[in-house]
Amino acid sequence: MQDEPRPDEILTTVAGFLKGPAVREAGPHIAFQLRVCANAIEICQRQITLAPKADADELARLRALLQADGDL
Repeated sequence: MQDEPRPDEILTTVAGFLKGPAVREAGPHIAFQLRVCANAIEICQRQITLAPKADADELARLRALLQADGDL
């Protein structure tokens, strides 16, 4: 597993392809659809990257608010 790309690297590469070479080879309507797909991939990538920290932060805030340490 040491040489395998991380999921965020794969998503970056796919989005780059969709925004670059694929768009240049496509007609206007398909080029628009490719840019929409690339943007959706980038949204998913940000969610995958940021969600664990955001979830941990939310859990910490709830524990502080409830003054309890346990499973939600």
